[in-house]
Amino acid sequence: GEQIVVNVNANQLEYSFVEAANLDCSIIKNNESTYKLINQKCHSSGNNFDFSKFKIITTDRFNYCRNYDHQKDNSDIFDSETLGVDEGIEITDYLSLAESISVDAGVISSDNAISKEWFFENLSIKTDDRIEMTLEDEGLLITSKLSPNEHKYIYSKQDIVSKDVLQEVPGLFFEKSPGLDIMFVILYLDNKKERLGNQVLTANTNHLLEIPNGTEFLRYGLRIRSSGACVIESLYLQVRDLTPPVIISKNKNLLIANNYPSYSDLYRNQFLHSRIVEYKSRGKDFDIFILKPDSAIDYYEYHGIDVIRGSKSALERLLKSTDYENIFVHFMDEDMWSCVKDVDLSVNLSIWAHGAEIQPYERRKFNYSTKEEHKNAKLDSKVRIKFWKKIFSALKTNMKMIFVSEYFSREVFEDIGIKLKKSQFEVIHNPIDINRFKFKERNVEQRKKILSIRTFASRKYANDITVKVILELSKHKEFRDMEFLIAGDGILFDEVTAPLRQFSNVELRKGFLSTDEYTEIFDNFGIFLVPTRWDSQGVSRDEAMSAGVVPATNAVSAITEFADASCAILADDEDHIGLANGILNMYNNPKTFSQMSNNAGKRVRKQTAANITISKELNLTGSE
Repeated sequence: GEQIVVNVNANQLEYSFVEAANLDCSIIKNNESTYKLINQKCHSSGNNFDFSKFKIITTDRFNYCRNYDHQKDNSDIFDSETLGVDEGIEITDYLSLAESISVDAGVISSDNAISKEWFFENLSIKTDDRIEMTLEDEGLLITSKLSPNEHKYIYSKQDIVSKDVLQEVPGLFFEKSPGLDIMFVILYLDNKKERLGNQVLTANTNHLLEIPNGTEFLRYGLRIRSSGACVIESLYLQVRDLTPPVIISKNKNLLIANNYPSYSDLYRNQFLHSRIVEYKSRGKDFDIFILKPDSAIDYYEYHGIDVIRGSKSALERLLKSTDYENIFVHFMDEDMWSCVKDVDLSVNLSIWAHGAEIQPYERRKFNYSTKEEHKNAKLDSKVRIKFWKKIFSALKTNMKMIFVSEYFSREVFEDIGIKLKKSQFEVIHNPIDINRFKFKERNVEQRKKILSIRTFASRKYANDITVKVILELSKHKEFRDMEFLIAGDGILFDEVTAPLRQFSNVELRKGFLSTDEYTEIFDNFGIFLVPTRWDSQGVSRDEAMSAGVVPATNAVSAITEFADASCAILADDEDHIGLANGILNMYNNPKTFSQMSNNAGKRVRKQTAANITISKELNLTGSE
């Protein structure tokens, strides 16, 4: 159909298709259909028109100013607060900070740099006329006309004597501009110039060289892939400080974690994103810092939230240059602790404990299978417990530990051997978004439809119990009238689900669901099969309960703090038969199923709904 471009108000999504438009602030192509629409407008006092022949797309809120009068003072229309615009930091503040930064001329020395002239003289490209190399003022310009996905190695004609450049185990930084996929190659050669090993290294990243014993010579090269052009700007045999001297923010709140979701990796601590969105909706903006050891600082956006990702030094500089009032930490480690342990006493520091990052080996033995894995896990456990003892002993008056369940707090105190004072910790459950996981009355037929969504990364998630439950159910006549969906991914998926491939009523969907798919999938099922070997809460179970899906799980660890027999199918530790019998009971008692479904929705709204738990979390900042 024809297209209308319409200005959007604050309650609509920008650049989206909509069903109707306000003609007073729309742009429409001039044709016969448009004439008929305008004719309706002229003879109608309302705004209900026939848009059936039009495709309507919204623009952004800045493309149209309603009620503007150039003869009047319109400052209120353009007020940044009214428009919801973050004006950032005053440019004068940036300029004064920029002027205060000094340059350390000794950071990069030419003594350990490989010159562009050396590369130009020594890289041999005569064998392929599709690759061209020219010497420019800014560096070595390389142009490639290789076909897509084709790659070629070109090596230096002259080998380097290793002792001339490798006085100690060095780092390497290879800097280039965008435009062409190039990697730096090092061949390690013995005294006969036979290969001992090699490394292929990405650009614009710090690397440590892994030099084999007996290396006498180095041969440099480039791996060029596909077509394009770029400039090799520098190559240094040392690591570089990739962190800006100053990182600036106007926010007063900071969240530090080990991961945060991105468009390419939806499942990296998605629960943190849900929190941040809730905080923002209540007027609390947080900076997000993801600590990645030895990485260059970078920035990305995820559904309207800006994220900083960088090394320990980047976090130190962020804390030094920004006056934060509140810091929330999830999945604390040594680097994080070294950065925050000495923050000013006026800064509220809240440290969440979730599970693996604080538990000893004994709590997670089921994750390991070989003797070597058990041995390494025990060694890691000793280090971990020692680390948390240090934190528990060093908590100051501005610091608090946050546990997501009463059970988990008691378990941690027992494991660490230190029971914190009441003023040093709080129990705040993970928030469940009841608006996203809306309760929907279940049709009793849905008791026959059983869902499992789990990662298959480790045995902790008990997917092998899920398989055993389905195999047990297959022995009963009711099984033929049931439908199952097993969705998830991880290294154990194929191995664990193999016994289920024989059943036509079991769908195996390998791969992670998108955010929207995960939200909507609960609408089609009545039972959520989510066995577990350990949980501090069980967020996915609560999300299913919020939607009205009855969970089937094991009554271990913290589970009974969030679900009981009135709203969940519960079985003992490792008891797949008990879970199967509970599902059969739902099949044979539809009224019981309906009542438990309703109870599940009510339980979440009473205990873990975001409107309850987010308020408690923001209380930590003294703002709620």
